[in-house]
Amino acid sequence: MSSTDKNKKELDFEVTQTDYEEGLAKGWTDEEMLKPGTYKVRRATRFNKKNLKELTVKIDSDVLDFLSKRSDEPYEKQINNELRKIMEKELKAA
Repeated sequence: MSSTDKNKKELDFEVTQTDYEEGLAKGWTDEEMLKPGTYKVRRATRFNKKNLKELTVKIDSDVLDFLSKRSDEPYEKQINNELRKIMEKELKAA
């Protein structure tokens, strides 16, 4: 999912053939999955700002450079999204 406008509420979400095949390999049914293609999705807030914790962390400069070039979204949000993917993957596997 990418956006050049931080305030854009509707985004494009792409499901690749690889994503589709990985889902089938995990045991998801054809009805539970989106077919490969691009879909319009609306941005939603997952958590209230009350659930945010502030911390200081040191991150390699090349990682921050990559994130800043990758998207217009703040790197904090990108890092949180990537960590959430890891968390959700592990929770599903458990």
